Amino acid sequence: MLIANQKKQTNIVEYLLYMWQLEDLIRASNFDINLLYDKVISGYKENRKTLDEITEWYSELIISMKQEGLTKTGHLSYLNEIVNSLQKKHEQLIKNKDQAKYHELYAWAAVNIKKIKEKSIEKNQSEIEYALNMLYGVLMLRLKGKQISQETLSALATVSGMMAFLAKSYKENI
Repeated sequence: MLIANQKKQTNIVEYLLYMWQLEDLIRASNFDINLLYDKVISGYKENRKTLDEITEWYSELIISMKQEGLTKTGHLSYLNEIVNSLQKKHEQLIKNKDQAKYHELYAWAAVNIKKIKEKSIEKNQSEIEYALNMLYGVLMLRLKGKQISQETLSALATVSGMMAFLAKSYKENI
């Protein structure tokens, strides 16, 4: 909750990646709030009231995920709405001829986004969803201590540059 709120205020892309990670953590914990408390929440160095608020927030995430049928895969609907908003912002920036920097960043990233789409099982996602999936995939590889190829790191640099610009632009226009 504390980290999510901070990320939501400062960088919407980081917020989405963090929330996707929490969704996976909740699934890995079998939607068990007690297990989440023991493994995650109790690690926060906060007062009792704040820990209770964090526990309630996680409990609400669990309920929402179950209600939305996200026990195996998928993302909460409000997170998908943010992704859709980012896609719309992306399209606005592409259409705006005054956004030369974004056009340049997008041109570098587009080739790699296309490669992500070609490798993906899901073929009907937006460019921003593919970009986020790449960022999340590399994040997961890093967390697992897996080796990441130089080719992937180079592709990641183009996509993350574009997404950083998009996140900044998104924040400026909220």
